[in-house]
Amino acid sequence: MYIAFLAYFFWVYFQLPQIVPLHFGFNGIANRFGDKSELLWLAGISATLPIINAILTLKFGKYERGLEILLGTIFVISIALFVYVINIVALTI
Repeated sequence: MYIAFLAYFFWVYFQLPQIVPLHFGFNGIANRFGDKSELLWLAGISATLPIINAILTLKFGKYERGLEILLGTIFVISIALFVYVINIVALTI
């Protein structure tokens, strides 16, 4: 899943202009703009979830299935939100 996310991220990333909206208000209007390289932080931060999941799975193994399901769910939700935001950014440009 994370590999698919990175492939999609970099496919969109190279199509973006240098200055992109980075923060949106509650009304959906961009209120902060910045360099597209700031989006790389999001990809890096989202890499921590599969790493934490792998470490906890190796440490606790089959005994903590609930934790594994929780981390997997959080990862999928964060990727979905990130893809949604990238699509909004791509459409507003």
